[in-house]
Amino acid sequence: MKTNKVSKVIGVAAITLMMAGVMVGCGNSQADVTEIAEDEAPKAASGNAGYVKTLEDAEETDLAKNDAADESANAVSDAQADGYFTEGVYVNYAAEAENPDKTYFYVFRGDGTGSIEDGEVMTSNYMEYEQGDGVVTFHIGSNDTITDEFKVDSSENGMVKGSFEDGLELVFEPLQGEDPYTFDAANYVRAARGEDFVYTSGYGWRVRYNRDKFEVNGGGPVTTFVYTGECAGTNMVSVTYTVDNNAEDAIKELGEAYGDKAVFTESTFPGTM
Repeated sequence: MKTNKVSKVIGVAAITLMMAGVMVGCGNSQADVTEIAEDEAPKAASGNAGYVKTLEDAEETDLAKNDAADESANAVSDAQADGYFTEGVYVNYAAEAENPDKTYFYVFRGDGTGSIEDGEVMTSNYMEYEQGDGVVTFHIGSNDTITDEFKVDSSENGMVKGSFEDGLELVFEPLQGEDPYTFDAANYVRAARGEDFVYTSGYGWRVRYNRDKFEVNGGGPVTTFVYTGECAGTNMVSVTYTVDNNAEDAIKELGEAYGDKAVFTESTFPGTM
């Protein structure tokens, strides 16, 4: 009799636990768990509460990971938007060259326009450029535009390496402190060599001059070369561009102001190129 009674008690307890487990398992919220009496199935209730909390933690972790991924993606997008080339001047040379002649330049003005400058032969080509993911597209020339794509292999500390369609590996090295709006490729190269500077007029003529002894004031059709060496008074050469007269007529008109004191001679203008 005692054995049967104990068996019945154990059976009732088992059923109670099973019922508690069913009630807990059917709950959809923390409120369902808290409705169970503590003396009926405290372990089951506690276990389910822990399970719900784990789900909440997992959701918070996933959200945090998603936020981090979004921030990383935004950072990459911002970097791509900034592009490989920033506003400034870059000297361009072959990666395999030893002690390369740094005479070829790309001028980036930051607005998608710029120029390609050869300081050796003193040429300049207008360009437009578009920066994408791993590639920079150049449109060279204002007429009969040539389009060429530069594949970027690496970009570190401002130094950009890659190749155009011909496959030659090139280096773009930024020049510190050079203004893309006033950069003069010819004089940059000549300064490095200790040579005379070159004044290039917007009207198509050039003059070499010693920058240590002459100050050039350009602008409009009149350009003056003022001698700054040791001398008394002011020594200045004034060059005037005009489309109305030929060279001989322009010289005579300039000398009229001096009357009989003017002496006219014919020769090559010093320093002309």
